[in-house]
Amino acid sequence: MRRKACPIVGAVLLACTLTSPALGEDSVKEDETLNLKVLKLYQAGKYGEALPLAQQALEVQEKVLGPEHPDVVLSVFILAKLYHATGQYAKAEPLFQRTLPLLEKGLGSEHPLVVANLNHLAGLYFDTGQYVKAGLLYQRTLAIAEKAVGPEHPDVTMNLLILAESLQGLAMLYATTGQYAKAEPLYQRSLAIAEKTLGTEHHLVATSLNNLAGLYHRTGQAAKAEPLYQRSLTIAEKALGTEHPLVATSLNNLALLYGDTDQYVKAEPLIQRSLAIREKALGSEHPDVAQSLLNLAGLYRFTGQYVKAEPLYQRSLAIAEKALGTEHPFMATSLEGLAMLAAAQHDYSKANRLLRRSLYVQDLQIQEVFAFTTEDQKLQFMEKIKWTHLIYLSLIHQHLRSDSEALRHGLEAVLRRKGVIFDAQSRMREAVQRELSDQARIEWDQLSSLRGELSRLALNKPQTLTADQYRDRLAALRHQIEQHEQRLARESAVLTKTLQQREITVAAITKILPKHAVLVEFVMVPNVRFVKGPWKPSWRYLAFTLAASGAVTLFDLGDAATLEGLVQRTLQAIKGSMEVRGVNVAPNQSERVPKPSSREPLQELFARIWAPLQPTLGKADWVILSPDEMLNLVPFAALLDGEGHALVERYRCCT
Repeated sequence: MRRKACPIVGAVLLACTLTSPALGEDSVKEDETLNLKVLKLYQAGKYGEALPLAQQALEVQEKVLGPEHPDVVLSVFILAKLYHATGQYAKAEPLFQRTLPLLEKGLGSEHPLVVANLNHLAGLYFDTGQYVKAGLLYQRTLAIAEKAVGPEHPDVTMNLLILAESLQGLAMLYATTGQYAKAEPLYQRSLAIAEKTLGTEHHLVATSLNNLAGLYHRTGQAAKAEPLYQRSLTIAEKALGTEHPLVATSLNNLALLYGDTDQYVKAEPLIQRSLAIREKALGSEHPDVAQSLLNLAGLYRFTGQYVKAEPLYQRSLAIAEKALGTEHPFMATSLEGLAMLAAAQHDYSKANRLLRRSLYVQDLQIQEVFAFTTEDQKLQFMEKIKWTHLIYLSLIHQHLRSDSEALRHGLEAVLRRKGVIFDAQSRMREAVQRELSDQARIEWDQLSSLRGELSRLALNKPQTLTADQYRDRLAALRHQIEQHEQRLARESAVLTKTLQQREITVAAITKILPKHAVLVEFVMVPNVRFVKGPWKPSWRYLAFTLAASGAVTLFDLGDAATLEGLVQRTLQAIKGSMEVRGVNVAPNQSERVPKPSSREPLQELFARIWAPLQPTLGKADWVILSPDEMLNLVPFAALLDGEGHALVERYRCCT
């Protein structure tokens, strides 16, 4: 798991606001004041030492000055930042919320300190997995900051830093939800602002470099990520010293890169050093400590040191549960790691239970992300998190095929994820028809019109447009569509709660299956290697069958590449057997079976993907199919058995 470093504005903003006349002439004190002492400790990463002083400063000032005095407001803001930095999120949130209306009242809604407060609150929501709230606040602060960076503005330098922080926050949100193409330019722009404003050796530049490197790391661009991580670490150590939490973040992320590229000897000392810094600076119960423990445990698991790995996984999980709660996204990652360790030690039942818990947390995360993203963004996020689901299915396939309960849960997981994918493409349509306001319905109609125009334009370039005009028009349409989708998604946030993915169970499905029907769910999964050693995934197609009796069976249909090659040959054969204008429409359905030249591949495909299922089909006359990946292209109704009979002749329904 890769986390952000510290906010890009951080202590720089506090240094300015502590001596700002706008907060009250009487608040300007000597360096010995409590708040300045707190600031120095904060800058040094000594949050544990700063916290009691900040609490003391607030207590004294509230008694003398009252709860709304500018000095008190500033002290509340500082204390909120320290609670956030030390992982005490439940204490930080009400303080950020308390300061916001007071700052707006005293300074105006677009003052840098007000925007900084919003950014920190957004960061808090991000760290606690509340992505809807975080996204809305980051978009709000970015809009304000963009307006305030003109050269005529008196606070142009500070506003540039605020803009850089807003860009960083929104980029992190995009990267976390799999929207990498949208995140990269925001990270790059934020880095450019930080370098120009603060110089290339400032520790806030190290933060920007670290975050951009993390994006390249996530997208498999290790060669681009490593030098940025290295530069970030060098700057942070020089600017802050070797024991600062930001240094620990740089060490942690560089170690992850080395681990992901099988350079375990380089990775281990970096993770250990990162863990030591975080425990000393943040305390043993901080979420960042849980992250370092998780990463070190993962390294030991990868290298076969299972005895060392297990207590680290357990400790990481315990810290995360206490600090973040049982439903935080970090829990999904932590549970998955512990499950992989259990599988490596051949405790497959334990691995099964842990992966089910991990998937449950992911399902909650899906609901959160779907509440504020467009259809394409939903699908990108599903692609980003798919591996836990695939690992779970691979575990069942390899080690739990005789466990009826595991098969049932596996089928439910497949149904749930396929339902979510469908939901990503249809939820907004449902929302319009059921819940949205009249104005939103009008906007939906406009969106539908734009989509239709985009489809027509993409398929047929008008002769009246040049290549550049054509490209620009397509880009403009896509931008308009995205804006409409985002507005509709925001309006229907409450609606999304009512449309949360349905609880799909085998019991519920068997109640609605006809008596002589069988459900067949195809799925492509990697053949995961659970024990020590490098692993390059090979893929296989599986098929779950569900009878009306509730019996679930799992079949291995073989190597995916081999099967997909057969599908391609079959499609080519069918294409070759058709007439130039396509298949004739004949009154007799059996006459629609392709010509003899395609019989052999259709029979071979029958033998590979249908014959294995027949023992569970029994007397079924209705088969409901749900293909996956390239099997979506298979003409199931036309498959031929050994006697030349098409499936459509035997079954009432195939798809």
